[in-house]
Amino acid sequence: MPLTSASTFAEVKAAYLDNAAWEGNVAKATAFVQACRFLLLLLPSQTGRASAMTQFRPELIKDEMERASAYVACAGSVANNVHPNFTNFRD
Repeated sequence: MPLTSASTFAEVKAAYLDNAAWEGNVAKATAFVQACRFLLLLLPSQTGRASAMTQFRPELIKDEMERASAYVACAGSVANNVHPNFTNFRD
């Protein structure tokens, strides 16, 4: 199920985890990229109080998202290549 603006954080997290092993699968990689985008929008960069502050590093998700995006771009272009058929070329 694709994510929408009405998706909850739990749904986004589930999509991220379900598609984290996207290697070799264009559909999973595409869903993973979408989940990464949603996580970057939904997760705060900092949370807590001054004495107990937790920080989130969005560049970690961005790096994963870029890797998956590059795979989708590469695999998508390979799938659209047309190869000529040279069967009986010399006949």
